Amino acid sequence: MGHERELLSSHGFTDNQVTVWKYPSMTKISELFGHTLRVLHMAQSSDGYTVTTAAADETLTLWNVFGNPEQNKPVLKRKLEPFFDMAQIR
Repeated sequence: MGHERELLSSHGFTDNQVTVWKYPSMTKISELFGHTLRVLHMAQSSDGYTVTTAAADETLTLWNVFGNPEQNKPVLKRKLEPFFDMAQIR
């Protein structure tokens, strides 16, 4: 499932959850619970699959929100020779 049409929001009172929404319909897909106080910050990893939240309960949580990048990444065919991708002088 692609995640380019999904949106995350973080919440405080009463459940301190992170919510995943389908965009643009704004249909709630799921809620992630784990913090005991309000979520203050969110950041997404560069691969786009993991989100980190920081909460007022002084915890960081890593959420595997959008799947496993290893399963979704295309397998690259590579030569087994050392330095195969470096330019040759001769």
